[in-house]
Amino acid sequence: MNKNIYKFLLAGIALAATVASCDLNKVPEFDDADSFAGFDATSYTFDENVGTIKIPVTIASIEPKQTVVSYTVIDGEGEQGAKVGTDVIVKDESSVLSFDGTVRTQYIELEIKERMENGVGAYTGDLTFTIRLESAGSINVGADNLCTITITDLDHPLADILGKYAVQGSMNGSPYSWTLTLSKDDEDPNVVWADALVPFAVSYPGAMEVYGRVSEDHKKITFATGQETGLMAADDDPFVLCEYLGGLQLTTEQTEIVFESEDLKVFRTDKGICFVPLKAMAAYTGALIDPGTITWTKQ
Repeated sequence: MNKNIYKFLLAGIALAATVASCDLNKVPEFDDADSFAGFDATSYTFDENVGTIKIPVTIASIEPKQTVVSYTVIDGEGEQGAKVGTDVIVKDESSVLSFDGTVRTQYIELEIKERMENGVGAYTGDLTFTIRLESAGSINVGADNLCTITITDLDHPLADILGKYAVQGSMNGSPYSWTLTLSKDDEDPNVVWADALVPFAVSYPGAMEVYGRVSEDHKKITFATGQETGLMAADDDPFVLCEYLGGLQLTTEQTEIVFESEDLKVFRTDKGICFVPLKAMAAYTGALIDPGTITWTKQ
């Protein structure tokens, strides 16, 4: 049985036993002295061209409270840190939220500024910064007093090829159709990550990503074979990207699988692709795609 499911079932049984042993007639009580202010969520992500954003802060109490909550917007760290006054503008210079006793939620308003270069958006990579609740007047500041904001950069140099593709391929004459997503690398602007080079990978989201290096004109994406994935057939036997030769034959030698395009909308390769646990050397349905049959079409 899957370990995660097993743990979940155990937790469910334990919870049922605990509830059964409690006094079901006892109504939980919330002490108003425990009232606190906190963020509704500890992280948010926004596109760099979003403009003004509103981050909710809510007071947990029996009745709405009359109080003030102060906050600080903090620069992000390092090169990928958003800077207050440059990338983020605090709309209320007092950095205080006032609660008048009629509402539980107020909003920190910030303006996100896209960095420009020669009149067009500059590539910066995703930027982050933090908001911290400092005080809440007569009530407590809750444990959720920090909120991290990520600003997604839309000016990535590979933006023209990133995204979803409809994929066609076949194995032994049987056609397959599935969806693949090319995602950016967090550090190298010339690298993309493919989540599903074969349809088998669709059943294991995030576990079978491999990277490819993109040519200067973006018309060629090269995947080096031998890349290990996060999916394991057994201990110390990960699924590995290999070149598939057809007829249940593969090569474990270091090769390259190259996808090429003329219009950046349709990519093709003459190679075959497979993901195989090399110790078990087992073939899985949908994990082997024949040479010369694979086509990506941008959605």
